[in-house]
Amino acid sequence: MSSVIHTVGRFVRPLLKVVLMLAVVLLIAGKITNWYQFWDDNPERGAAFSKESGQNFGGEPIRQLKYLDQGWDAFRSLWFYTITQGSDLMPYDFFMVLEQEKSDKLFRAPEHIDGFRYLAQKATFSNPDALPVGMVKDSYQGKEYMGFSCSACHTGQVNYKGTAIRIDGGPTGADMVGFLKALTAALTETRRDPDKRARFVANVLERDHYDDEKEVLADLDTFILRLTMYNIVNHSDTEYGYARLDAFGRIFNRVLEHVLTREQTEEMLHSFLTDEQVAGVLEGLEGILTTPERDIIVRRSIRALTSRGMTEKQAVKTMSKAAKDYIFVSANAPVSYPFLWDIPQHDYVQWNGIGANAGLGPIGRNTGEVIGVFGTLDWHKKDRILATFMTNLDGKQRVAYDSSVNVRNLRRIEDQLWDLESPLWPEDVLGKLDQERSLPVASCLNGIVAPAMRRSIAPAIHVG
Repeated sequence: MSSVIHTVGRFVRPLLKVVLMLAVVLLIAGKITNWYQFWDDNPERGAAFSKESGQNFGGEPIRQLKYLDQGWDAFRSLWFYTITQGSDLMPYDFFMVLEQEKSDKLFRAPEHIDGFRYLAQKATFSNPDALPVGMVKDSYQGKEYMGFSCSACHTGQVNYKGTAIRIDGGPTGADMVGFLKALTAALTETRRDPDKRARFVANVLERDHYDDEKEVLADLDTFILRLTMYNIVNHSDTEYGYARLDAFGRIFNRVLEHVLTREQTEEMLHSFLTDEQVAGVLEGLEGILTTPERDIIVRRSIRALTSRGMTEKQAVKTMSKAAKDYIFVSANAPVSYPFLWDIPQHDYVQWNGIGANAGLGPIGRNTGEVIGVFGTLDWHKKDRILATFMTNLDGKQRVAYDSSVNVRNLRRIEDQLWDLESPLWPEDVLGKLDQERSLPVASCLNGIVAPAMRRSIAPAIHVG
């Protein structure tokens, strides 16, 4: 018996040592990763104002920037501005070289970004390409994308007499709809204008992530179509303007895209195509449709409509309108962006209080937010039984539910919000506050509150 124990011990002890060493290595690696993530400590937290861009936020010249005491240092602010979550709006190389519509100036130029009231940044350690607050370089399956992070919608700024007051976790003043429409227009003109197209292709190829012009133009066509249809499907007769968005409606529509079946799509196609054309569009497609399959349907439908004399623009509008009538909701209820401080203290979040803030609630809520800002749901069919433990939503096919959603980073963002506090009223900039009138004034100024009121105002809020 003792010999057996001795023999087992000879194998177990080395194994325990290996496990212990592996745990130590992982712990050290985690510490190094955390240290690296918070390396950027630019004292102005990367803000670009008059000396870099000439103007800031709505065309007002800014002489100084002020951050309020909210419990975050420069490390955490810059981390929040640049942390990725899995948003794949467009290829990163495209965004870096894209020109504005009717101009040869870069789309991402600070003075242009300022027109949409996104917050321009200068280059720092964690943001070497000087992307605006909340616009980040993300990656998925070996490709780099420009996408949004939480801070794009939840970083505010108030300008007063040449001072910019930056508010972490506050509502953005941005016009997201205007930004996306302008982005689509710039891409479309680039495809149609020979000179612009030549410059664009040359500049993209110079960045050395595409092999040839054909590959660049194929991606350009794909993202133009996706953005064009997104804009039409989510069009609202109620203008959003600055600082407003129907996030619920747009997220819901993005989720609906990924649960469409062949049968549901067939009903929609019959509203504008003949039976023969519908059969051709859906040939070879079954069950719930993947993103590449939806792209195929769009292209085939456009070809069918243009064969009947429509222009491509008319064909896209016809298909988008049918999709909106038969499948999607009207995203016509814009509201202000919520602010994020005090979020861990709430049992339920969102403006209407429908989001549980316990268990998997925050991850589900934030996953929906990532899908809404162009996260990739790369669902694809699997033939092998052991490919996945889940079946498709129609109960027939086995599907791998891959996606670009970065769950780890979503959890990290939630954790950082524990330290974020509501900002105190800056008397040195805005003057002494009349406490009796502070609530309506605070509401007008992105949630800045008086010292006596800190944490006494608890609106329903959400992360995103």
